[in-house]
Parts: sequence; structure tokens; C-alpha cells
Amino acid sequence: MTLKEFKVLFPDDESIIKYYIQIRYNGVLTCSHCGTSGRISPIRNKPKKFQCNYCNNTFSIFKDTIFEKSSTPLSIWFYVIRLFLNSKTGDSAKNIQREVGVTLKCAWRMLKQIRIAMEEPDLFNSFSGIIEIDETYHGGRPRLIPNNDLNPNYKRNKRGRGTSKHTIVGIKERGTGRYIAFHAEADENGNKITSRQILDLIDKARAKGVIIYVFTDDYRIYNFLKNYKLNFVHKTVNHTKHQYTNGKTENGDLIHTNGIENLWSNLKCTFWGTYRKRMIPKYLQSYINEVTFRQNNCKELINPETDRIIYKNRYMNAVNKLLKNSVLIKKDNYDENNEDKEVDGNEYEYVF
Repeated sequence: MTLKEFKVLFPDDESIIKYYIQIRYNGVLTCSHCGTSGRISPIRNKPKKFQCNYCNNTFSIFKDTIFEKSSTPLSIWFYVIRLFLNSKTGDSAKNIQREVGVTLKCAWRMLKQIRIAMEEPDLFNSFSGIIEIDETYHGGRPRLIPNNDLNPNYKRNKRGRGTSKHTIVGIKERGTGRYIAFHAEADENGNKITSRQILDLIDKARAKGVIIYVFTDDYRIYNFLKNYKLNFVHKTVNHTKHQYTNGKTENGDLIHTNGIENLWSNLKCTFWGTYRKRMIPKYLQSYINEVTFRQNNCKELINPETDRIIYKNRYMNAVNKLLKNSVLIKKDNYDENNEDKEVDGNEYEYVF
């Protein structure tokens, strides 16, 4: 969406409130206290709040959402959402600070709240057909210490499997092109990724009771998928022998994992190019959700009549999905502390 189109669609906070009511309440405003929808009136000079004349309570339409307890104008919120979704590889808090004119703490919190809304729980238990699974690793590059005599216990980190970096596992449904990715945290034994973790992620993604094709590489961690009791049809490609496709299935589908590896390309461009890999483990999953949300919802839409790309509808579909997901699911989404010292040493607050 261009800046001109944005100003026409959202010229002020009142237009944003009307648009949000249409998205969250389907155009029929409902009291959050008693559930009444017919006797509600706006409060003068407080456009975010409404009065229910049935139970005589006041409520805000942004209660339990990412916009709650924020004094930042809604026009700035939506402008930041526009910048965030228009960018293919995300946007940093420093750039939002320069672009919008807010403090760094405010910019970082807005981006954090937007990433919370980018989580897509509706994708769970919905994958079927053919899925591709692969893993990647996030962390700094291996470096040598010039004088190892000063660090006799130093062990240089390695690349790829067996590294101490953070493991990210991704799943792609080939039919619809949807992605899910997870930060695979170490288990009680310190193992970064195990067969049990892979099986739990597949069960979390696939539809219940559906027999699916699972395409992976030749990593031994996936060998358990050949078990016939798991209702999987497991096919592999041998990347160690530079094999990137391994024939076809009986339905004529190519056996490869190139689709999920495309996600790693965009993920690493986002992590390295925009955020400079400055993500602590606590927030790593939210950055992964950002990349998968952009992959799933910011794709080009084609008009079947004219065969032309519809950029405006593509953007608005992503905005509508983001606003629907803006209702907070977890109670600890507002729990802030000073762990992220890369941004600010003080605790984050609700009001700026």
C-alpha cells in the first residue's frame, strides 16, 4: 500500500476505530461486560471508549489487545504496521524511531506487540497432503581467538549440525504454501533436537487422523519417520551426495525439500540484514513468527480475470489477519523486564 492510499483509508484515529470495529465485532459493537449490542453509545472526547446503557459500564474496544494501555495515537500504530508489512525483511526499532519520531523504547514495544499478533494458532492441526521438514541454526559465525593460550578451555563453535547455536525447525505444506517454524529448545539432557521434538511438531501441525507424505533430507534424526505406525509416508533426499530431488511419488509429486529451504533464505536475510542477529532466546520465537506470517499472508494475489497482481488486496488481507490476531491469547504477553539490554537497560512500561 502506498502512502497516498494509506492516508485515504486511515486519515485519522476515528476512521481506524470504525475499521477496527468492523474487523473485531463484524460491525456490531458488543459490550465486553454483559454482551449487549443494542444499547451502546460513544463517550465524548474519548473515541476509544464506549458506554453500555444496559449494564451502565464503560469499556474500551481495544481491551485485551496489543493496543491496550498505549497512549500512542492509533494513526502512528497503523503507520508502523504499514511500514512493517510493506518491508520484505522487517523493520528495526531504530528505523521506526527515525521514521515516526517516537522513542526507541516505544518503537521496540510496538514492534514486539505486532509480532505477538503475527502468531498464527489457526495453522495448528491443519496441515495435510505433502509437508516438507528441515532445520536451520541461528547464532554467530565461528570465530578464532587470536591467542588461544589465554583461553585454554575455549572450544570454537562449529557450523551446521552439532553446533551450540539455536535450532529452528520448519514445516511447509506444499499444497497451500503455508509455513510453520519453531525454536527447538534443548531438552533436559541438553539435546538441541530429538526425534520426540520432531514428532511433537508434526502432530502440532498436521490435521488429526490424516495420513501425510513427509519429505526430509538424509539427517538421521528423521529415520524414525519410517515407522509404519506413525501414519507417515516418509521420503528423503541425500544432500550429502548433492542430491536435491529423488524422483516422484505415485501421484507425480517431486520429492525434495526446496520449499522449506526457501523459508530459511528469507529468515536469514531478515535476521542478518535487518536485525543483525540481535535476538535473545526469549524473543527468538516471535521473530520466527514474523517471518512465517509474512511468508503466509503477504504473497501476491492474482486477479483471475486480468491476470494482474493485486497489491492492495494482498496488503489489506495481511492487515485484517493481523488485527484479528491482535486479541491477546496469553496472559504473560505484557510481562516485560530488562533482559533485552541491547535495546534499553530499563524496564518497559505500558504508557510512553
